[in-house]
Amino acid sequence: MQKELDAAREREEQTLLYNVEYAEEYEALISQYKDRLDDNVKLSLKLEEAKSQVEDKTATLLSKDLALNQLISEPAELKERAASGSRHDAELAEYHIRALNDEISDMKCNIRALNEQLLKREIDLDTARTNL
Repeated sequence: MQKELDAAREREEQTLLYNVEYAEEYEALISQYKDRLDDNVKLSLKLEEAKSQVEDKTATLLSKDLALNQLISEPAELKERAASGSRHDAELAEYHIRALNDEISDMKCNIRALNEQLLKREIDLDTARTNL
């Protein structure tokens, strides 16, 4: 009878030890999950910020592009000004066109870079979600 009680106590102690070990492992997994969740939230926020930046840069680019198109669509006026002795105005307009072209080129480069960053962040976010 005593042997049975001792064996039962031993099994109970082993069970308690296993439960403690399991609880510790479970807590570690919960902590890892929370860390990953925090990382996902941060990645999502960065992704939204990048999307907003891309939208802002795109709007700016479209605005500059519209201004450039307006300047380009008025070559007759520029020629008329040049012919009427307003050579300075024509040169100034051409300078503005070149400056706008340079700005548009820079903005297109920036948008490409932002799109690459956005794509990378989307890939990172998908990877993080997959790893969960």
